Amino acid sequence: PCSRVGHIFRSFHPYSFPGNKDTHGINTARTVEVWMDDYKRLFYMHRPDLLSTDIGNVDRRLQFRSDRQCQSFDWFLDNIYPEKFILDSPEQVFAYGRLRNPNFDTCLDTLQNDDNDNYVLGQYSCHKFMAAAQFFSFSRGFEIRREENCAQVIAPFPQQQEAVFMGKCLGQGGSQEWAHTKEGKIIHKATKKCLDAGAGNSMDSLYVAPCQNIPSQVWYFDHYVKNA
Repeated sequence: PCSRVGHIFRSFHPYSFPGNKDTHGINTARTVEVWMDDYKRLFYMHRPDLLSTDIGNVDRRLQFRSDRQCQSFDWFLDNIYPEKFILDSPEQVFAYGRLRNPNFDTCLDTLQNDDNDNYVLGQYSCHKFMAAAQFFSFSRGFEIRREENCAQVIAPFPQQQEAVFMGKCLGQGGSQEWAHTKEGKIIHKATKKCLDAGAGNSMDSLYVAPCQNIPSQVWYFDHYVKNA
């Protein structure tokens, strides 16, 4: 059997940590190093600062895990949480990483919106590292998505341009179904319009517009799964 522990976080720490260290981050990184195996890469994508932080020695914790013959994190995902979407899994995605417009060097970006909310998808200058806010996947369900949210266009009264929203993934295609061509087009299947960067300014919202052979409608992911 597995333990399931919940924790409700405050929006602030009501107390200080010894030496003004990021004790919560360090303890989380120690847990990740012991239990998450190769999937720790996804944690460090959100907290790259901890890669260079001294989190102390975890050899005794690793020995504890080994002595008790604990299962791998793969086993946990396969048996306890099989519905979990893994952003870079070859079994679940065609492509992943930053979705970049090479003409403007802007990337899809959450613009610090909360993934628990619906929000208009934006763009921002591409970071030189893999920032969590710019990590998107093109799933095998033909979604442009994050872990739980998918890009969608809802156009009951079609306009020349339509805003692109991020909302909870439904897994039903329709307003959340996209195509990606070798020429770099990201096409919304229902409206047959293309993802457009417009003027390509950081903080601008993204939209779909009639497909044309123009630089603002060219997008490529960092990584493509071979034989996808």
